[in-house]
Amino acid sequence: MLHYVYGAVKKSMEAYVTRAESNLVEVPLPFPVNSNDEFVSDFRKALERGKSNGNRVRLAVIDHVTSMSCVVIPIKELIQICRKEGVDQVFVDAAHSIGCTDVDMKEIGADFYTSNLHKWFFYPPSIAS
Repeated sequence: MLHYVYGAVKKSMEAYVTRAESNLVEVPLPFPVNSNDEFVSDFRKALERGKSNGNRVRLAVIDHVTSMSCVVIPIKELIQICRKEGVDQVFVDAAHSIGCTDVDMKEIGADFYTSNLHKWFFYPPSIAS
């Protein structure tokens, strides 16, 4: 997961890996962001750490637009890297992307893509997609 990940998502991931007796790899990403190449390079390094010692990466959690820093993550490229590197599944937390970015689910290619419609469509808070 990216170190920009939303706090509740981070806590969920930490709880999951604790129960699964697994490891969590947090991707430290630069801020301010100078280029997508920095993101991609740091993401690749984190995948290498995750795959060290014969381990495999079972789930990558990637924000589409980060919550606190409002950075648009190059998710299509990161998902392609995950596919090439054998990551089992990719989950995109897109709570802030619906209404802010163009979203083409087929083109993005994530296994899971979830957003909250209350942020930009003024729906009740319980509505998510």
